[in-house]
Amino acid sequence: MKKLKAQKVYVDIWATWCEPCKKELKHNSQLYELLRNENLTMLYISIDKDERAEKWTEMIKYYPLEGYHIRANKKLYNDLRQIRGEDAFGIPWHILTYGNENIIKKYLSGPSKIETLEKQLNEN
Repeated sequence: MKKLKAQKVYVDIWATWCEPCKKELKHNSQLYELLRNENLTMLYISIDKDERAEKWTEMIKYYPLEGYHIRANKKLYNDLRQIRGEDAFGIPWHILTYGNENIIKKYLSGPSKIETLEKQLNEN
């Protein structure tokens, strides 16, 4: 996370068991091109539990997911729930942050709606 401190980061919160997440991951080639053009870094945060660690690693390779990857521990998961606030905690969930501290946009479109995402990114 220290590497991300001075960068704008597109965060994808997902899980291996989440079918809508998997559908979004299929569109990542367009996403990566957009992120390069916008000078954004990609961070995937999986909310999978420890027993799904092997499946998580397999899916990173299967899709192939470029960028930084972490699996949320209990503290990070609770932090994400706090960020979500009163809203239902649904995934996939996409956020734009500056470094690892400031949230620029709490909700962004996923890569399946690349045109909408591009407009959202250009609003900042």
